[in-house]
Amino acid sequence: MAAGRHTLKEIREQPSSLRRLAESSAEIGELSRCMADRFKEVSLVGCGTSYYAGMVGEFLFKRFTGISASALPASEFIAYQRPTIRRRLAIALSRSGETTETVEAAQLASRMGFEVLALTNNEKSTLAQEAAHHLSIRAGPERSVVMTKTFSCLVYGLQLLAAGVGVAQKTKGADAFLRALENVPELSMKTIAGQTERVQRLVRKHLKLRTIFLGSGANYPVALEAALKLRETSRVSAETFHFLEFRHGPMAEVSDDVVVIALEPRGDSSPKHLELLREIAEKKGRVVAVTNIHEAVEKSDDVIELPSSVDEWISPPVAIAPLQLFACFYSLALGLNPDKPRHLTNVVKLRETRKSRG
Repeated sequence: MAAGRHTLKEIREQPSSLRRLAESSAEIGELSRCMADRFKEVSLVGCGTSYYAGMVGEFLFKRFTGISASALPASEFIAYQRPTIRRRLAIALSRSGETTETVEAAQLASRMGFEVLALTNNEKSTLAQEAAHHLSIRAGPERSVVMTKTFSCLVYGLQLLAAGVGVAQKTKGADAFLRALENVPELSMKTIAGQTERVQRLVRKHLKLRTIFLGSGANYPVALEAALKLRETSRVSAETFHFLEFRHGPMAEVSDDVVVIALEPRGDSSPKHLELLREIAEKKGRVVAVTNIHEAVEKSDDVIELPSSVDEWISPPVAIAPLQLFACFYSLALGLNPDKPRHLTNVVKLRETRKSRG
C-alpha cells in the first residue's frame, strides 16, 4: 500500500465531512439554544489536536457569545480544576471518545457539577455514552493515525455552536457569522482543489529548512496544529508564535535557512501582520503566506491562496487543509509514511496510575 494513501485521502475528504456536519443544523441549533439559556461559563478540554480545536472554540465563544470560555489540555483540567459555580458546561473533544485523559476529565467535570457535552467521531464511545449531551462530528472513518478531517470537523462544530449561541443571545455579528458558516464546505473544497502541485513545489523549495508558523486569534491554534502535523509526520522541529509576538525575541532566528509560514486570512489586524511579514522578508527570511490578501503576495516568496470570502473567523477549518498537505508531502519527501508516524497510535489509552477522584 502506498505511503500516505490514507492521510491524503482523508485530507481531501474534508469538504464532504464538513457538509455532513452542516446537515446536523437542527441538532446543533437545539444544543446552542440550550447553552444560551443555561450556561455562563464553558471549559473546553481535549488532548493534542483536539485540545487545539478547543483553543479555537475559546476564541469563538469569547467573540460571538456572552459565555465565558477557557480551553485546557485534559491532563491540566484533571490536575488543576476545582469545584466551581453552577451553570457551567464542559465540552470534551475527542476523535475516538476513548482517550484516557479526556474521558477522565469529563468524568471529573461531571462529579464537580458541570454538564458535559462530548464532541466525538464515535457515537458508541465511552465519552459519548457518559456525557449528558453528545454531538457527532460526522467526519467518517479516519484510518491515518494523524487527525486531519477530524480537526476541521471539531472546529466547524464549535463554530456552529458558538454562532448558534450568539444568535440566541442576540450578540452583534453572530447572525452574519452563522450565515457565512453555511459556505464552509464549499470554501474548503475550493481551497483543497488544485493545491497539490503548488504545495509539493513549496515542500521541495523549503525541505529541511527550519520551519516557524505564525497565527493570530482563532488562527493561532491552527498554526499550532499545522506545526504538530509537521512534527508528527516528518519528525522535524517546528515552532509556533503569535503573530506580533514574533518581534519580541524570535525575530533573531530569521535567516535564509528559516521559512516562516504565516496564516493570514483577511482580518482586523491584517495591516500590522503584513508589516511584520515585510520586515521578515527584508531580513532575508523566507515567507509563505496562507492568505487572501493581495498585498501579502508582494513580499512573500510563495503564497497559498484562500478564497476571497474567507475571513479570520471563518478560516480555521478551511486554512488548515493546505498545511496538512504540506506536512504530508514533506513526510513523503523524506521517505517516511505519514499514515503511521513513529511512536504514535490512533487512541492514547493509559494504564491506571492513580485512584479516581471522588
